[in-house]
Amino acid sequence: MKKCALIIAVFAVAANMSALLVGHFRGWRDLEEKSPDIFVARCVAAQDLLEPRPKIFYGNVFNSDIEVVSVLKGAGKPGAAHLASLTMPYRGEYFLAFGTQTSNSLYSVIEEYRIVPLLHFHGAEQLAGKPLNEQIKSLLTSRLNDLNDEIAQDTRDKNNIEQYLKGTEDAAKLDREESEKSRKAFENAPFTNGNW
Repeated sequence: MKKCALIIAVFAVAANMSALLVGHFRGWRDLEEKSPDIFVARCVAAQDLLEPRPKIFYGNVFNSDIEVVSVLKGAGKPGAAHLASLTMPYRGEYFLAFGTQTSNSLYSVIEEYRIVPLLHFHGAEQLAGKPLNEQIKSLLTSRLNDLNDEIAQDTRDKNNIEQYLKGTEDAAKLDREESEKSRKAFENAPFTNGNW
């Protein structure tokens, strides 16, 4: 009897551990084919940076309240739902998700690459009438454009900061040189060597 209970306990622990096995990214086509549910959602409630940690499932999986705004694949329906994921979306953020609907209102989207933030989502009408792969391509193209804009802005910010710091270093160097000239001029002045 004890042996049977031990075997059941071992299987229970193994099942819990295997529940969070994270797969490797094998490409968008593979993800599109193997994801039972693909949808666009908006995060309704999640952790703010100043709030304490949110409710957590299974250690590192975050629970967020979402509103599914467009179902691209699967049996889900637009409306209120919950998201269990390693990625915690920001409140108000739209995102494309490749996951599994585990109950009527709970989506499991574990791996981080399965959530693609969308800065510009103009509603389901931008996807209407297109095949699934074109819908995904449209959303990923939008995300790529956003990333390119962010990279360009980050590069401008980096260059401005480097220019400021270089200017500060140059200014500090000039200040040191001027201070050195002033010190030497002071040391060589007639009044410092006893000649008034």
